[in-house]
Amino acid sequence: METKHMGDRIREMRTQKEWSQAELARRVKVSRATVNQWESGTIKNIKLETFLRLVAVLGCTPNHLILGPSGTVNAPQPGRKRSPSAANRT
Repeated sequence: METKHMGDRIREMRTQKEWSQAELARRVKVSRATVNQWESGTIKNIKLETFLRLVAVLGCTPNHLILGPSGTVNAPQPGRKRSPSAANRT
């Protein structure tokens, strides 16, 4: 089950490339503070144009960045009832 958030994945991909926040910011054409806020989760909504630049610069798919490597969301499906035992797990 994927427990990382998009900011965690941004940080992970950036550090795999051995880039500082400033370097990623330069490549995506945003401020270093913006990259820091993405990674910390302070900014959760990224403008589409900026998001597409980020995806291109990191060399990943939008789904990978948003959902993680599995590309799926672990949320109940609309119209499907959860089992009582699943509802009691937290």
